[in-house]
Amino acid sequence: MEFSSETKTKILSAAASVFAEHGYRHGTIRQIAKKADVNVAAVNYYFGNKDNLYQEVLKSWTEEIFKKYPGASEQEQAMTVEDQLFYQIHQILSKLFDEEQMPWFGVLFVRMFTLESTDQFGELAESFYKPSVQRIVAIVRKLADKHADEKLLYFMATDIIGQCVFYYSNRRMLECVLPEKGSTMINVDYLSRKITDFSLAAIKGIS
Repeated sequence: MEFSSETKTKILSAAASVFAEHGYRHGTIRQIAKKADVNVAAVNYYFGNKDNLYQEVLKSWTEEIFKKYPGASEQEQAMTVEDQLFYQIHQILSKLFDEEQMPWFGVLFVRMFTLESTDQFGELAESFYKPSVQRIVAIVRKLADKHADEKLLYFMATDIIGQCVFYYSNRRMLECVLPEKGSTMINVDYLSRKITDFSLAAIKGIS
């Protein structure tokens, strides 16, 4: 039995859509095969089982989104510490809110952290997400009091990331409850500035 690489790509795209909509537990191989317009045998040929397929979806989308929005940049070296924080926040929000070229990443990301926990996430956390947290910790360390507790620095960094995730996962509700221009406030540039300013004030207040 032979399948093309195009078939594998179609399956991954369909799987991302199904897992984003239904989650790992409720998304099925049959749903994915139907959406990809292939038979179940094709899915099993490439991935073996649903667990392997889910892991490959997370891995492929994470790799793609980090290529498009890298956490580290040579330009950062010339930035002020405050602008470095803004850059990191902007990159996180860009990853989450890119619904044109990377439409499933934000939903899959939120599901990984808040709805479903699987063994496969450990490798991705070590390769991609842990370095992102450490970059923000390094920035917060420069901004905070030199005697600040290391654990506190990590809590500050994860609080900053948490704000980004909050505004993404609750964007529809916020568009309804914010003032009449609420829909224009829920965008990457505005939120990046808002979260940066709020975080800088908080770090200064705690330090």
